[in-house]
Amino acid sequence: MTLGDLPDHRSPFMPRPQGWLTCALLVALPGVVLGAGEGNALARARLGRKLPVFAKSPAPVRELLHANLLNSPDDERLALTVLQGLVNRKQPRIYITQNPGWHGPAGIPQSVEGLKARGHAFRDVEDPLSLVAAFKDCVRGAALYESDLKNNPAALHKLNALTLYCALNDALPITPELNEKLRLPVLFDARGKLNDAAESYEWAYRELWPKANHRALAITCPTHIVLRDYLVANRIMPVWISSEMSGAAEEMCLRFLNETEPNSPLMGCWGGYGEEPAGRVSEADLQRLASLRGKFIVVTDGCFNLTVHSGLPFRLPAARPPRPAAAPLTGKVYVCFTFTDGDNLQYLQQYFRSAQWWGNPARGKVPLAWSLSPSAAELIPDVVEDLMATKTDNDEFVCSTAGTGLMTPALYGRDLYANHSALYSEYLKLTGLGMNASGLRAAHLGDTSGVPWTRADFDEWAKAIPAMDGILGDYGPARGVFPSDAALFTSTGAPVVRAVVAPGHGAPDENSAKEFADAVRAATPASRPAFVHVCLINWFNSPQVVADAVRLLGPDYEPVLLSRLFDLLRASRTKGSR
Repeated sequence: MTLGDLPDHRSPFMPRPQGWLTCALLVALPGVVLGAGEGNALARARLGRKLPVFAKSPAPVRELLHANLLNSPDDERLALTVLQGLVNRKQPRIYITQNPGWHGPAGIPQSVEGLKARGHAFRDVEDPLSLVAAFKDCVRGAALYESDLKNNPAALHKLNALTLYCALNDALPITPELNEKLRLPVLFDARGKLNDAAESYEWAYRELWPKANHRALAITCPTHIVLRDYLVANRIMPVWISSEMSGAAEEMCLRFLNETEPNSPLMGCWGGYGEEPAGRVSEADLQRLASLRGKFIVVTDGCFNLTVHSGLPFRLPAARPPRPAAAPLTGKVYVCFTFTDGDNLQYLQQYFRSAQWWGNPARGKVPLAWSLSPSAAELIPDVVEDLMATKTDNDEFVCSTAGTGLMTPALYGRDLYANHSALYSEYLKLTGLGMNASGLRAAHLGDTSGVPWTRADFDEWAKAIPAMDGILGDYGPARGVFPSDAALFTSTGAPVVRAVVAPGHGAPDENSAKEFADAVRAATPASRPAFVHVCLINWFNSPQVVADAVRLLGPDYEPVLLSRLFDLLRASRTKGSR
């Protein structure tokens, strides 16, 4: 994938959808509430979620069996990834290398080295299919499907239904040709059945959903394999909202979403990356649909080996010595630069530590804030530990975008016959607990759904999570916010600095630094001292671009860490009140 087709999960990939998704666009209007149907009764009283939010595996064995599937056909990859979920459910023993899509397998070696540093060893399996016989005690039989499903995209949805069937029945989804090698007893033959999305999901709802895990749901393309070890191990239903679906199939997918417990994660991703069958839901649409039903999104579709990584403990690094006292407040422009998209766990695991971002040679030259999800400390704790262990004194982490997951405050739980205020309060409590557990002291809260955050939203977060040092506002420039009023305080006295600039519009190039500096100057308020939050959409920026832009801005602009920005803003308020 080139930066020309950036994997920006903020972009509205699809045309405006028809049918029930058109109705979803109404939710941006205050007071509009849509009925969620069967999920309402379930939602009335199911409060009390605690950490961890996500199901976690037991601790992995010290020596993991490693299966390299980079050159394996898709039917073998699917069968062995489901096997991994069945086996690792009891204790993680299998680790798989396969192409997770998106940025490819480039991030896998770092994950392997991280596990080795924790004391784990890897034993290569020469014939990956031999794992089926080696773990025959975990497999009761096969669920057969046609080998030519890709010729009939509408029938591909049966792979999602069969994933849950296999999770509940200790089976492997395999083609007849593959079963000629494995010779498993056939528990269910789906050939000629479940021939479109409506039939697949109706059957799954009737026969499988009552026994499934209702504390999570996944939206993932049926041909996307890599997340399925985690879904199988934890009996999580995968669904996919695609362009060729009938209205009945769409409603059935919503029914699963309705009946997933409130304050549960919607895993996977909305798509837009050339999936087959093609997805039809944009990020904004899915976020609104989930938020109305009191669920939050955690982008995990390309996360690999989660049954192994989620079994690792998270250990906060030892506190570093306190930084020396900073210079007193002067008449400068104090700027905090914040990199976005730490809510995207597949990005963190696959590509974040590459040369564009964390591995950039310029990192550490300029103070930077990096967004990070509390969910990452639960599902990929080794990645978070590595980031915290390798940060410089000029790196600081901030809770990303909307807390535990992606959600829209104004809509959260509004479709449920429940106390949506209590539901939202529980979400805030979960986020506060997650921030504390992962060592995050501030939040970067912004809109990715088309429903802007308000001062009242920031105020509610500050009241619910009083341990926060402050809030950086907005994913990109905030509508209706001007440089002169971008720095403010909540009713509790927590400082908030909203974004009025988000430089960058494509892959970084030789013009990026000058364009960046010009954009920051144009967004700087006239008064001094001034406080500016620059929201760096990660796909369009790098530490080198920031360092070059700071040089162009000159001595009147002082880049500071977010903690320093909050201290300076408090100091200016105290000084101004005298």
